[in-house]
Amino acid sequence: MILIFGFSSSLSKLILAESESENSEENIVDYHETSHGYISVKADIQTQQVFTKKIPIKVTFTPKVDGRSCYINIISPSQVEMTKAQYWIDFEKDESSSKTIYIKPSTSGTFDIRINVIVYGYDINYGDSTSVRITVNEDLIVEESISAYRLNMLVYTGVLLVVVVAVIIIMIKFGKQLLSKAKKWLFSDSKYQKLQNQKEMEGFYQKLATGSVNQKPSIDPNS
Repeated sequence: MILIFGFSSSLSKLILAESESENSEENIVDYHETSHGYISVKADIQTQQVFTKKIPIKVTFTPKVDGRSCYINIISPSQVEMTKAQYWIDFEKDESSSKTIYIKPSTSGTFDIRINVIVYGYDINYGDSTSVRITVNEDLIVEESISAYRLNMLVYTGVLLVVVVAVIIIMIKFGKQLLSKAKKWLFSDSKYQKLQNQKEMEGFYQKLATGSVNQKPSIDPNS
């Protein structure tokens, strides 16, 4: 059971790494930065997710001015799906903040994604932007990171196979014990004992019919 728990834990960590709350840094395959002085903005295209084929883009910005709040707006072609295109983020002057967005092209091609960052000041608003270009093939895989994507696919597949084999081995080795424990858990003590007595009675009468037993069972059939 410890073995299967370990493998399941590893698989869960791999799958959770692709959830929408993912903030960990991955292999950067593209980088763009631009600044007009008020806000420094950059966008990193990270390794594409294996199961969903979503493409994470980590947007990092550093405001050089004070303000009430910061607004991020992502502009993309109609062929690119996004879970969310606008974000409001709290910030501090001269401190870097980041937000990972997820996009998924619905067709092959090259797409330009524009990221606008606006700081709403007390008297005036400040804005800056950057953009990234992404090219995906007919399999909707980012061309610049095909090797990393295939490597991740092999790793995920290997982990799944190991988990399946481990489950099969444990079921074969401990199947009877687990079934017995399950029966005890499903039935109350009285019902379980009655079931056991019924089985003993059936076995006794089968032996009696064949003449292989000379005494009655010691159990009460009404118990």
